[in-house]
Amino acid sequence: MKKNEINATIKVVRDFFDSSETFHSITMSGLYTLEFNVFINAFRHYLKTGENVLDQYSDIHYLYWDTKKSKEKYSNEIVYTNEQIEYYEQLINNKLFWDIDSIYDNPNDFVEVNTFLQERKEINSKMKGVKK
Repeated sequence: MKKNEINATIKVVRDFFDSSETFHSITMSGLYTLEFNVFINAFRHYLKTGENVLDQYSDIHYLYWDTKKSKEKYSNEIVYTNEQIEYYEQLINNKLFWDIDSIYDNPNDFVEVNTFLQERKEINSKMKGVKK
């Protein structure tokens, strides 16, 4: 799509939501709210590139929730493959679409998530020497 077509499409979507008295965001399967400006940002990217980055946004949230769960009793049960860890590291280091600083509210959230991923790497490294 051309830039003027993208802007016209975005305006239609924005007007659609602005004309509603009750809807100002989108909910992802009842789990969390996707703010309208975040949606528009992702939708604009989709119109330009054809790449849907909504799942990346979800993955950032799921990673955060897993990080919080890791402080519980059975934290070692949260297992990621090396490929998943690499993908999550790309997400939190802003190598993909989203800017992590605009998603995580607290700067310590990034530190906690990064520490969690390093712990998963260590677990994977130790598991390499274990025979099944």
